[in-house]
Amino acid sequence: RLSHSQLVVESHADHRDIFAVQILGRKSWRIWDPDLAELPDNVRKRLFPLPVQSHQQWNLNDMEGLTLEDFPEPTMHARLEPGDLLHVPRGFLHLVSTADNTDAGSVHLTVGAVSPRYTYSFLGYFLATQPGIKESLASAGWSPRDYQAAQGKVVNDRDRGREFRRLVPLGWAQRSYALHPDLQNNGTSTGEAIGCALAESEFSGMQDEVLSTLMALFSRTLETAPAGLTWPLVLPDAALAAAGAKLAAHAADLGERL
Repeated sequence: RLSHSQLVVESHADHRDIFAVQILGRKSWRIWDPDLAELPDNVRKRLFPLPVQSHQQWNLNDMEGLTLEDFPEPTMHARLEPGDLLHVPRGFLHLVSTADNTDAGSVHLTVGAVSPRYTYSFLGYFLATQPGIKESLASAGWSPRDYQAAQGKVVNDRDRGREFRRLVPLGWAQRSYALHPDLQNNGTSTGEAIGCALAESEFSGMQDEVLSTLMALFSRTLETAPAGLTWPLVLPDAALAAAGAKLAAHAADLGERL
């Protein structure tokens, strides 16, 4: 973005993580944690926790009669110089302006990470298409698309679906991928650098968290399934490894973009 005026971006919250690189001049970033208790009540009620879709974003322009004077001190106030990199998590409110109100101009580059690709909800959508799980759904008359439609309603529930919009531990995805070389393209091991560096106990803890959250997601979604679906549903190791590979590939793609 190129700007010669003081205000560059009005206060808003995105549905994806963003990485901002300052190229020329300076920028001032004011950032508010969406869970900040001091935020105006009408803002807290309108904010969508851990948004994953564009319609769940928030913009100050949508709030009639509200100005920045109604906001508390920001959680973070960063002043970017050329070469600085800033990460703003999805759902965090932020306002961008040129520092010092100079006329010299200011340029920064923003890269958006498609955050839904790294969430438990994405894993659920993906796993519904995998061998072993797909057949279990079909035995009760559900296609992967039927499951995905039902899961979408669960995940997009503002409050009850929040836990499934959380990010999956990337170390788990990379380690799962690295442990299954048959899934790797051209013999490369995207997961070895970070995933294999994890202590066994740390990986085991991540594995427990991932399995527990996924089973809760499937359980909640299958409450609306046709009669006859066998429960508990089994999540095959091969399917979980394939899901880890998918997330690791997305992470590698983001790394190349950055």
